[in-house]
Amino acid sequence: MVKVVTFDLGNVIFKVDFTPFIFSLSHLFGIPSEQANSFLTQHQASLDLGITNLIDEIQTHFHLPSDQLSVPVSSVLLDSWYQSVITEPLTLRFLQELLDDKVKIYFVSNIGNEHSKTVEEIFSKELKGDYINFFSSYLGARKPQWLYFKTLLDMHPETHNCLYVDDLDANLNVGIKFGFRGYKFELNKSIDLKKDLEIIKSLI
Repeated sequence: MVKVVTFDLGNVIFKVDFTPFIFSLSHLFGIPSEQANSFLTQHQASLDLGITNLIDEIQTHFHLPSDQLSVPVSSVLLDSWYQSVITEPLTLRFLQELLDDKVKIYFVSNIGNEHSKTVEEIFSKELKGDYINFFSSYLGARKPQWLYFKTLLDMHPETHNCLYVDDLDANLNVGIKFGFRGYKFELNKSIDLKKDLEIIKSLI
């Protein structure tokens, strides 16, 4: 029987740090970092759903004409946005070990169009095996919405009752209601990452 596991990405597989983006937005628009952070809080959900992109959201939020952001400014903002996703060599190595053991991996993440492309590029270089990216931007729904988990099960029934690793209780609670075996793991709180990954492996 093929083993199956589902992983969230942010703070589970990848480190996430929006500091460079907050700094760039604050510096380029001459606004306090708190206001730049507020932009992120307000627009993260729309970005995750894939119905918009970062530059369009910035233009809408700051009431800018569509052509007001210069190419250099857009480039700086996008570059800092891409920098938010930080690879962790140990987790990537761990994933490849699972794939080598013929474990089928589903990546279930709230992630927008730009970061989806970043992750796809990283995985295409680092991973070889049977994995599926089931991203919110592909689906137009995000965790912890019931639609997200129901669609995952409808499209991939083999994920039923599999281990589901996430860092957020709200997502895990709904996942458990749909029959997933929830396990909370927070990359930024891991003291012994190698040991923590071995525990996850034992639960698959």
